[in-house]
Amino acid sequence: MVEIVFSESSCACLKEAYSYGRGPYPDAAPAMMHYGIRGGELLSEAEKAKIIQDHHEKERKRWEAAVPMEGSTGDVFDLGYSLSAGDISEEAFGEKRTDNLEQALQRIREGEPVRIWYSDNPDEACGMLWFLWKIHRLDISCNEITAVKLPGWIHEESTDTLKQMQAWGEMEPGLWGKLKENGHVLPQRFCEVCAMRWEELRRENAPLRAVINGHVVSVETDFYDRFLLDTFESPEEEVREGRLIGRVLNRQLGVWDGWIHLRIGKFIDDGRIEVVKESEADQIYGRILRKR
Repeated sequence: MVEIVFSESSCACLKEAYSYGRGPYPDAAPAMMHYGIRGGELLSEAEKAKIIQDHHEKERKRWEAAVPMEGSTGDVFDLGYSLSAGDISEEAFGEKRTDNLEQALQRIREGEPVRIWYSDNPDEACGMLWFLWKIHRLDISCNEITAVKLPGWIHEESTDTLKQMQAWGEMEPGLWGKLKENGHVLPQRFCEVCAMRWEELRRENAPLRAVINGHVVSVETDFYDRFLLDTFESPEEEVREGRLIGRVLNRQLGVWDGWIHLRIGKFIDDGRIEVVKESEADQIYGRILRKR
């Protein structure tokens, strides 16, 4: 089975899913540091031991409840081209991704079935449309194409936790094997319609593509701007850039931190956001910002 994902993080998670849950739980203590607890005092050794014990108990439950993926990590192909932003009129992409694509297509030509892991994350939704367009454009006859869409929420029974999901890169490795059962075979006509939709998006070649009501649509560069500006809690608030970016990401819009950083830079240039304090040399997104 050829497994298609659309980001490095989802590729790493899926590859881990082939071994996760096989054999006894590997009881290796994680490296843990604790700061800012109880007025800035470090935890006691007993408290640290309790945290590590609780961590292992949760991980053991996840491990024992996991359904490992069948096959091998060599079945997984990362075709993440970040297609939700930028010029999509050209067909050529980076050399590494192109090698992945050619290997995947060769195995498909040889008759292997395909499984696509996608979601309403713009990059993954665009990736699925593009991949079906590519197969259609090359006139490749597929034995079978299955698609697995990411659920909006995941209830992990082993730890009784509920998590809102945005992209496959966030998925616990032990859950891929279960969720693959949600896959459905794509009718040929559906694949053709997806290919035609991507061709339309290529002709429009907008700066951004977003998912609205389950459909990929072309949008302008400023589409997400109001969500960014609204995350300032008051006109007087001074907030670190990293925290501001985190607030936007928590809205589950499907944008990534680098894009938000670029838009913040544009707002600074336009005078809509001011830099109260520049970040230290070793800090990422460490500027202190205020909305004007």
